[in-house]
Amino acid sequence: YQSEYVESSFLFGVIKPRIYVPFSLKGEALNCVIAHERTHIKRYDHIVRLLAFLLLTIYWFQPLAWVFYLLLCHDMELACDLRLFKIL
Repeated sequence: YQSEYVESSFLFGVIKPRIYVPFSLKGEALNCVIAHERTHIKRYDHIVRLLAFLLLTIYWFQPLAWVFYLLLCHDMELACDLRLFKIL
């Protein structure tokens, strides 16, 4: 889905995730962003991130829980980028 209210691409939904992208993306950039987001869907990153966030809401007072969550999100992005570079 494309929207003028979106500034960067993201997935929304757990059971049937949808990809949202800004209207400003065109051509090859749009194809790369969609491929990146599809990689997130194939790896079930949206479900893993939800479960990690639920754990974070339980252990919000633990500094290591915050570090774990931030590093997990960062590693998910790097893993999708690396897989996308292998495909391209």
